[in-house]
Amino acid sequence: MSLRYGILICLIISTSVRGQSMKKQIELLNGKLDSLNEVLLNERLYSEAKVLVKDDQISSQKNQINELIQK
Repeated sequence: MSLRYGILICLIISTSVRGQSMKKQIELLNGKLDSLNEVLLNERLYSEAKVLVKDDQISSQKNQINELIQK
């Protein structure tokens, strides 16, 4: 009987440890996912800012061309 209880206790402990390990892995992966989402958001914002700057430059050059044409 004591061998059966020993085996049962070992199974319960290993299941518990495995569950905690999986929970920790999920928490770590969620943290990494949050970090990746933040990097992606920053890259999108940076790209959008670059596009706005280029749009302003194009607009300015078009205005200069129109002014030269009028002269």
